[in-house]
Amino acid sequence: MTPSAQKIVSALKDIQARRYRSITFTEDGTVIIVDAETGKSASGRNLKEAEANFRSAA
Repeated sequence: MTPSAQKIVSALKDIQARRYRSITFTEDGTVIIVDAETGKSASGRNLKEAEANFRSAA
């Protein structure tokens, strides 16, 4: 599986677990996550960075 496909599968698993309302991958590689409970969002260069930014902002 390609790295891009792995990112998508991982993101879909997080959404399925109702952890995030949405995960967006932009053309420039930025990842934007929106929390399912609070509706707050965070972004980063990859999913791990976006999650870290989300935790540090909470």
